[in-house]
Amino acid sequence: MNPLTVLGNGVRKLCPSGLFRLTFALVLLWTGSAVNNLAHAQCSMACRGKVNVSVGVDCAVELTPSMFLTKGVDCPSARYRVDLLDYNMKLIPGSPFVGSGHIKKNLIAMVYDSTSKNSCWSYLLIEDKGGPIIECKNDTTYCNDTAVYNPPVFYDWCDPHPTIELVDRNPILLDCDTVFVKMIVRSWQAKDAWGNLSKICVDTIWLKKIPLDSVHYPKDYVHADECHLECNGIWPKDDKGHPHPDATGVPTVHGLPLWPEYNAFCNTELLMKILYSFRMSAKQKILRVWRVVEWWCGQAKVHNHPQTIEIIDSKPPYIHCPYNLTVNTSSGYTDCRAIFNLPPAFVFDLCQDSIRVDVYYENGILLNSNGGLVTLTEGEHTVTYRAYDRCGNLDTCQVHVSVLDRTPPVAVCQRQTVITMSRDDEVHLYGTALDDGSHDECHLDSFLVRRMDLGFGCGFNDKIFRPYVRFCCMDVGKIIPVALRVVDKAATIMTAWY
Repeated sequence: MNPLTVLGNGVRKLCPSGLFRLTFALVLLWTGSAVNNLAHAQCSMACRGKVNVSVGVDCAVELTPSMFLTKGVDCPSARYRVDLLDYNMKLIPGSPFVGSGHIKKNLIAMVYDSTSKNSCWSYLLIEDKGGPIIECKNDTTYCNDTAVYNPPVFYDWCDPHPTIELVDRNPILLDCDTVFVKMIVRSWQAKDAWGNLSKICVDTIWLKKIPLDSVHYPKDYVHADECHLECNGIWPKDDKGHPHPDATGVPTVHGLPLWPEYNAFCNTELLMKILYSFRMSAKQKILRVWRVVEWWCGQAKVHNHPQTIEIIDSKPPYIHCPYNLTVNTSSGYTDCRAIFNLPPAFVFDLCQDSIRVDVYYENGILLNSNGGLVTLTEGEHTVTYRAYDRCGNLDTCQVHVSVLDRTPPVAVCQRQTVITMSRDDEVHLYGTALDDGSHDECHLDSFLVRRMDLGFGCGFNDKIFRPYVRFCCMDVGKIIPVALRVVDKAATIMTAWY
């Protein structure tokens, strides 16, 4: 026999059918315990169609059978439990407890009797009906304390981010009081994510007067104390280009600033004035005056305090030299020198526009000239650029200049030379004997010669230039062409034919 399942009105009941009834009746005749089982099996269950459940102060609630059974728990020996299901009839973790994650969600609560195997269910809506909680308390502070604007502590059991609103604020002037200047009465109301409102909460803040003799004024920024401002430093400026008080400090009382927004409740005014500002060659000096005025009991109490600020230019200009240079000796001169223009260096200063550059080189200087025409002899040179600002700050860089002799010498040879043969079979003619005024811009090194016919008649076959050229008896009476090669110290050459 298989049991039948009957569904209706939110109730699920398991009913026996077929031959099972006969067997049941026989058991009833034989045993009394079966009567109790029959009573359990015939317990009816009915659940409410829809139930709204509100969470408690800890934003949690345990679902119990009595919340859903229409007749309550009236079945003796029944063992009920509540299963929290989603709309797919799947058990929700944490059942039968619900919390903030279930608020405003439609769920299913099934009540199940493990004794009779009966069950019923209700549609369930979890709600939060409680508003946030505000902890108002009275306080005493100085009138310039920003805590005056802070709300009291507030929270909500279910919403981690409730909001609070200042409903009313009533400042009450305490004129001529020696301790307090005002009393602020504030009304607050908070709201959670589901629109629940808290009760109106009222707190009172007593505001103490500012003791003028306790005002701590900002320090001086002067070079003598090594506490100045660098002109190229990163510090904020006001609309007139002066150092902003955020950089140089403001008057305070017990660590609380009096500037710029403090006077809403203090009956006190703080004035800041630049008395003078002038520039010198190396610095700018500013005299700032702080004036505190307190109106109390029909009188004005005034206190002035000067603050000196110096802006110093102690950093040198930045200079970047040109890249290393290689130049040639200038043609038309015999003193082996190069005359050329040095390129300018890249120079800038964060504080000043007027930068002076001097250039130092071998046996010379270019004053107040960033580059220019210079004369350097052959060889390696170091040229130094020096950049100065009006404060005398100096920075230098160097460039290496190589002056090379790349111009070949001028070879001049005699047009005709007569050689007299000796008793020897071979005569040498040195190149210097053929020179007729050869010259170079720098330095001559050697004279080399070679026969143009290579000396085949004498069996020499001279193909290379040597310090001398050879002649033999076979050359007697002949005109022998000879090449003269002039070499300078830079190994550049020039050849002339004789």
